[in-house]
Amino acid sequence: MCNFLTLVFATFVVQIFSETPSVDNEACGEDAADPCGMQQVTLLQVSADIESTEEGSANSSWANFVENSTTVSVDYEHPEWLSHCKAIYLDLGSNNGVQIRKFYEPALYPEAEVLPFFDKHFGSPSERCPPGNQTGLCVLGMEPNPLHSDRLSKLQQVYRAKGWYVHFYPFAAAYADGTAIFEIDLTDGGNEYWGAGLAMAHKDRVQVRTVNFASFLKSLPVGVALMKMDIEGAEWDVMAGLEEQGLLCKNFIDEAYIEVHDEMGSVTHWARPRSMNQIDMSVRQQVCNAGSSSFIEMDDELYFHDFNHTANDFGHHSACDAVQEKGHNRTEK
Repeated sequence: MCNFLTLVFATFVVQIFSETPSVDNEACGEDAADPCGMQQVTLLQVSADIESTEEGSANSSWANFVENSTTVSVDYEHPEWLSHCKAIYLDLGSNNGVQIRKFYEPALYPEAEVLPFFDKHFGSPSERCPPGNQTGLCVLGMEPNPLHSDRLSKLQQVYRAKGWYVHFYPFAAAYADGTAIFEIDLTDGGNEYWGAGLAMAHKDRVQVRTVNFASFLKSLPVGVALMKMDIEGAEWDVMAGLEEQGLLCKNFIDEAYIEVHDEMGSVTHWARPRSMNQIDMSVRQQVCNAGSSSFIEMDDELYFHDFNHTANDFGHHSACDAVQEKGHNRTEK
């Protein structure tokens, strides 16, 4: 019986009767008017039974997940250098990758709220910019939206060429391993998150892989020093999983900043009001030998629309680049 239940809960898939459309990657090229870094995306939350809500509420457009007894072999396809990490920044909901650019190229984003947190956990910009095999710093992102994949792939390629340990996972953080349907608003080019979760016209749907985030976290070689969580209502399922597995502790997540969506997201597993106060209470009640994690509410989107929509300028504005440029100028003189 136990083995059967394990199989049943191994994966969840969304019961969708219409054909899942494909994403036109050609429309996401560097010269497109909107290079797919500014599109709106909503994860239809894992939910065994959707709460009945008033017409027009955020929950009204979410699809039901159904059980699937097919066994899933969980392979996160971690990069080979992951075992060398000494400190990890984890970016849940990477979107167009701008938060990770702030980590390595902070001079471009001087007013970003996250910069003091980077300094606190990973050192100054000049300490962060040497190659990862010298610093032991690793930056991991998780972004399932296929409209961002081309840009993130290029960003990862450029940063890896500089020796920085950067990797993006094309997954959606969730309560369980399986698949889910993303609703992508192809018309909202300027407001990435506004209206997310609402039933709107002009939406397209794509299937993405979900991962049990608690299990993913435990697969990392060291705890996460700093984590960003901006996953459009999926935070309630993720927080429920972390709480159940006792991972709201400093040895797993030292500090996290989170955008709270108090009117959207499944609470099937969370089973309480959606609020930062409830998150604080959950963290305080977690029994931890090394102390509880620190969660703060912060939405650092001042530079949400990044300066560069192409890969041409990636990786040229780190503190190490500034030092090299000064040395080059002295040599020329």
